[in-house]
Amino acid sequence: MNSKHWKKYYKKSHDNTPSSFAQETIKWMGNAKKIIDFGCGNGRDSYFFGKQGLSVLGIDRAYKPKNTKKVKFIQQDIRKFIKKRVDTFDVKYCRFFFSSVEDDAIDSLLTWVRQGIILIEARDKSDKSFENDHERNLQHYPTLLQKLGKNGFTIIEKQVSQGLAIKGKQDPMIIRIVAHKDNLFNKK
Repeated sequence: MNSKHWKKYYKKSHDNTPSSFAQETIKWMGNAKKIIDFGCGNGRDSYFFGKQGLSVLGIDRAYKPKNTKKVKFIQQDIRKFIKKRVDTFDVKYCRFFFSSVEDDAIDSLLTWVRQGIILIEARDKSDKSFENDHERNLQHYPTLLQKLGKNGFTIIEKQVSQGLAIKGKQDPMIIRIVAHKDNLFNKK
């Protein structure tokens, strides 16, 4: 998809406030120690999770923020990353990642996950609120739920709604899903 757009965007973006999704999903971290943030962008949510005591790896193909003691970043395409690594992460965090990559990257990620929890926030296909400034992979909610089921995930929480990711005048239709491949994670 459009890496050039995101490189330009994150060079200008200095918003380090954690997203509402990060703040909402911290309750699902339970006993987690290691989290991977797919499509981490400028790292604002990665840094937030690091401050919560988690060891974080952020991966983004367009941008690489600065590493800290608890938070490391890699600039790489997801498909290359997962070919070389085994899933050892307790939490897979995917805020707008599914909306910014091709379907084969999503399918590869869902197949790669061996255990733990996955947290997904994506724009729904019914969303018409965005500016057409770059390509997006809008998700079809029922299809995404089917993909998760076929890959052995159990859905814990799911919703499609506006009011979840408001930015300025935009109030997009958002999918939020919490799912897992084991039962080690409970709310705090």
